[in-house]
Amino acid sequence: MAGYYFYQSAALNMRRHIEETNFLYHINLFDWPIEHGHADYWEFTIVTDGRIDNCCNGQVRTYGANTAFSATTGDVHRLLAADDAPVRYINIMVKEAYLQNTLEQIAPGLLAYLRSGSFSLMLQSDKIKEIEQILLQVNYSSPEQYKENDRLICAAFLQLISAALQHLTTSPFKVPPVLERLNRLVQNNELLACNVNDLCHKLGYSRVQLNTMFRKHFGISPHEYLIDQKFNYASKLLLTTNMTVAEIAYTIGYSNPMQFYTTFKKLFSATPDRYRKMRYAPPQQ
Repeated sequence: MAGYYFYQSAALNMRRHIEETNFLYHINLFDWPIEHGHADYWEFTIVTDGRIDNCCNGQVRTYGANTAFSATTGDVHRLLAADDAPVRYINIMVKEAYLQNTLEQIAPGLLAYLRSGSFSLMLQSDKIKEIEQILLQVNYSSPEQYKENDRLICAAFLQLISAALQHLTTSPFKVPPVLERLNRLVQNNELLACNVNDLCHKLGYSRVQLNTMFRKHFGISPHEYLIDQKFNYASKLLLTTNMTVAEIAYTIGYSNPMQFYTTFKKLFSATPDRYRKMRYAPPQQ
């Protein structure tokens, strides 16, 4: 998997403002065939023309025009045209920290819904037009107006969120309470030292029930989910702190650093030390 960071989504002339930027957007007319993850941001895709295959976490879901869907920091995906027809889609990128802080205050249920892997949304043409008209203003401003651009893209994103909230409150879909509890555990970093038995106890499920629930909502086992959560967190610590590899291993529940090394290399195709050196660290202001 190729990690893909928020700064990599920015145009070169925007990267010097990346620390003060929470939103970016692109309009694409082509596939994105490289499988990648989003290390520090969420991506919301709005298909305006054609049909897109979202090849995500080993599953393929097809989305047609006027459909929105998302990819979180826990997802690995690529986007392919579903047929020979031309495609066009808008990507709105949001830093994970900003998204979490915002939705936890205004709509914690929506955050759990987005994390459940079940999110997709049909948008009215008028709503997409509103979003595009807001984003069009960004095209006519300079990179030095990054604060205003950030505000505009945020406004477009909130249009999408308002539609998602309306859908959530009017559709029969409700976030299962267990997913809300799981989301709280994730946000509080309570999964880092958990094994599957611990997770069963925290969620009040048997191992069989827990496995069934995780297969249904995430397409992976509870053990695989815990590994993903722990090592995604470990990769962020490697990039953003000066902690030693042994300290990071201990933080996510590994008392044996060699076991941590082996698993990390399998997941990221690099040792922790090499991963830390090869990844980009934004310059200090």
